[in-house]
Amino acid sequence: MDMQVAPPKSLSIQGLNKSYPIGRGRRLPVVTDFNLSLTPGEFVTLLGPSGCGKTTVLRTLAGLEEFEEGEILLDGRSIARLPPHHRRIGLVFQNYALFPHMSVFENVAYSLRLRRVPEAQIKSNVATALTAVGLDDYGLRLPGQLSGGQQQRVAVARALVMNPDLLLFDEPLSNLDAKLRVQVRSELRRLQRRLGTTALFVTHDQDEAMSLSDRIAVMRAGKIEQIGPPEEIYARPATLFVAQFVGKVNALQGQVTAYRDRTAFVDVHGQTLRVQSLTAPGSPDVLALIRPEAVILQPHGDGHSGLVEEVEYLGDQTEYRIRIGSTLVTAVRSTLGQSWKIKDGDHVGVTFHEDAVHLLPREGNSPT
Repeated sequence: MDMQVAPPKSLSIQGLNKSYPIGRGRRLPVVTDFNLSLTPGEFVTLLGPSGCGKTTVLRTLAGLEEFEEGEILLDGRSIARLPPHHRRIGLVFQNYALFPHMSVFENVAYSLRLRRVPEAQIKSNVATALTAVGLDDYGLRLPGQLSGGQQQRVAVARALVMNPDLLLFDEPLSNLDAKLRVQVRSELRRLQRRLGTTALFVTHDQDEAMSLSDRIAVMRAGKIEQIGPPEEIYARPATLFVAQFVGKVNALQGQVTAYRDRTAFVDVHGQTLRVQSLTAPGSPDVLALIRPEAVILQPHGDGHSGLVEEVEYLGDQTEYRIRIGSTLVTAVRSTLGQSWKIKDGDHVGVTFHEDAVHLLPREGNSPT
């Protein structure tokens, strides 16, 4: 039995500004001129470090936080001044927020009872919501009798039971262990796709963002630094901050020596890289961003000569820190099928997959 949901809704956040008083008439900006639009049925993740304002945006949408300026439109209708219970928004909290003395059924039914929904409809809606999250037979259990993953699914069912126009997730997987987190995030994504409900997800975990999202909005200091599909955020980051927050990256100083046929010729520590670029770099001084998996290691041959300073075994792959002059480069290799083993103190040849190199202007993108 599937949830009967309303057609998916669009969401538009326009010019949102939020600050907190810090005494003596001063205020601390938390979200500044924030703009974001979601198409109907889209799953978008706000990704960023602690304190960047992502949870504040979520709580503002839910009506739990007031704001100074801005507009919030759900399917073109303003909900900015509506009380939380009139916004038709389902919110899944980080800590589940289940009532320990209530059964699973009563936890899910709670919001319906507050609205004095008829008992027959409550039973039907709760049963449908529990079926949607795979907990048909758990209605009589208490939260303390469930695993962490099951408790999180109860929290999702409680958000779904009101047939919301928008689902909000506030770091809902952070309290789960690593293996269970992977399992539950897959369940969440399948459920959202099946229901088609527009969803906004908040996390600081890049793996969650990559696996769940249609688009990722990377936040920094109350603003969106870049928004786009996961592949774009990873392969073509707009800033060094984005590149470093979404995965590991080597940011190597380079000099553009020529540009022709949509190809930039970049000198990186004496090696010329041919980097595809639709437009000529605005400055010859660039950063060549190279992910560790785009670094090629050779026992000898072309490229830089590097000294292996550290080897870290990670199970499915091995990570290496290699010194090239004054620069430390990170590389990874699959553990399987290695024809030769690299050890601390080895000298190796280092080259790069040129089609995976991304250029940024060096000015304003100082490595951290």
